[in-house]
Formats: sequence, C-alpha cells, structure tokens
Amino acid sequence: MDPVPPARSRAFAWLVAFALLLRAAALAAPILAAFVVITALAAGAVEDERWRLALGALACLVAPALARWRLAALLAKRTRLRPPGTVGFVALANLAAAVALSLGFADDVGRALRRHGDWFVGERNGAVARGYRTAVASTAGWLEKFDPPPELAPVVLPPDLDQVPAGPWRENERPPTADPVTVAWFHPLAGPRRALPGSESRRFGAVRPQPRPPECELGHCGVDLGNTLGEPVFASFDGVVEKIERDAERGGRAGRFVRLGHKNGTVVTRYIHLDTIRADLKEGDRVSGGELIARLGASCVFHSGPHLHFAVSLRPGGPSGDERYVDPEPLLREWRLPDPARAIADARASR
Repeated sequence: MDPVPPARSRAFAWLVAFALLLRAAALAAPILAAFVVITALAAGAVEDERWRLALGALACLVAPALARWRLAALLAKRTRLRPPGTVGFVALANLAAAVALSLGFADDVGRALRRHGDWFVGERNGAVARGYRTAVASTAGWLEKFDPPPELAPVVLPPDLDQVPAGPWRENERPPTADPVTVAWFHPLAGPRRALPGSESRRFGAVRPQPRPPECELGHCGVDLGNTLGEPVFASFDGVVEKIERDAERGGRAGRFVRLGHKNGTVVTRYIHLDTIRADLKEGDRVSGGELIARLGASCVFHSGPHLHFAVSLRPGGPSGDERYVDPEPLLREWRLPDPARAIADARASR
C-alpha cells in the first residue's frame, strides 16, 4: 500500500483541526452568550464579581449538567431514549435560555447588557476588549427599545411669523412658510467624538458607596464622561442655576459642581467634579442649552482620573417634589453636540 503523501497528510490534519475548532466554538458560543446575559442581569444587584462569576457558572454549567443527569435517569427507567451528551446538552440548554431571556424580556436584557455586559472586561481597552464591547453594545441596541420621558423630549415652538419676509411678492407668488423652532437638548461635552461611558464602572448603576436611591442599582446615579482636564462643559438645556459649589471641600464627594433646573424645576441636570466654574455664573441665573458653564476636572476624585459626572433626574412636583434619577446614556446618544467655538465666544461677550 502506497504511503499518503506528506503534503496531503498535513492538509488532512489541518482540516480535522479546523473541524474540531468549529465544533468547539459551536458548543462554547451558546454557553458564553447565556453567561453574559445572566451575569449582566444579576450585576444590577450583585456587587461582588466573584459572586457574579459563581452565579454564572451555576446557571450555565452546573444546573444544565444536573438537569441532563436527571433526565437521563428518568429516560433510562421508562424508554430506550437517551439525551444528548453532557456537553451538547449543556450547550443546547444555554442556547434555549439565552434566546428565551432575550426574546421574552428584550428591554430588560438590552438594558442590562448595555450597563453591565462587559463587567468581566474591567477597564481593559485593548483590541479584543474594544471588539467585545462593540458586539455587546450592538446587541443591546438591537434589544433595548428606549422611549425618552416626555419631560426630556425636545420642545417644538410654533413658527415665528415675524421671520417671514414682508414682500412685496409677484402675482401668484406665495411667501415662504415659517418653520417651527426646536429647542434641543445638548450633550454636556462637545466632542469631536460623542462622549459616552466606556466601561461598566462609568455607567449608570455601577458600584458606589451606599446608601443611594434604589433606581441607581448599585449606587452610581449618573455617567462618567470624558478624561481631559479643562475640557469645556455645557448646559444641556435652557434652565436656571439652582446650586453652585466652588469650594471642593464643601462639595464633599461631588467636589465642585453645578446643578441646573429645567422646565420649571421638573428636570434637573448635575455637573460634578468640575475643575473651574464660570466666574460670572451665580445661583438664580438663566442659562441656555449649549451654553458654556464650567470646565471638566477631578475635584474630589480619588480612584480615577479627571471626568465629568453627569446626572439627570425628574421632579414631577417641581423643586419641592420627589426626585427620581434616570439613566442618561440613551439620551446622550441622541442629544445634539454643542458648538464650542460659539459657546466660548458667547461666554466672553457676556462678561
């Protein structure tokens, strides 16, 4: 019998290795998907990462393996049927769990993935970590349907008829119609890239010292944006300055901060850990959306670099009503970026 040529033998070995790799990936992918979904859902209530890992292993590995063992025992007593092998059964069970959770609780899963889907990546920012975060964010965006509260919708004003030219008009010629005026919400940082929280520790609901409002999950009632000391910070909407704290020590954990009330105090935005606050700004002043109010800083920041802690809350009863924080990240993805050159020029002109 002629021996197999070495080149053909190597090609066959590579083909077998590739087939085994595909099989392993096909079995591992459902388990990883279910692990990410289940631990992201649990991360809103479980602070310790070791407990998150243990819960994921229990739900994705131990429970399906025990279920397969019990099913095999029942089938052996009554029929000749046998369940799939342990690895295959675990993979199928995880696939079913991931699909059932994602389709049955799409909004909850999408929100959990957006906030906590990368918890085990930590602060890493290499190519693999960035690729993983991009995949998780895309999945979360597909699952989560976010409708902003009515209080945070843009305000559309009726057309200003004074803006229509008076004419004269030629015969059968109609004057142009006036367009409605939209009063938009603005991102508090100008960019050029839209600043969003890059890791779980910077997002809404991340671990922070307690006690905190229950809607903030593990304690973080806002998002941390940017990392450039001195970067301009802008008002997100027309409003009134409710509180300014220029003394970092008096500001406590917030450091230097500005609090603005919008829409008669029914909406509040907070700008925390500032480096400097515009010198002429004082409590009671009115500000416009996109107006420069401060500079990004690190006042009373002890465990990370400079950033802006930005928070949004609703007070249905106005300044004297109960307050409830909302996750600003979906809003920031849609809000308009301010024009820094114009805002800085306007701030200088107002002095």
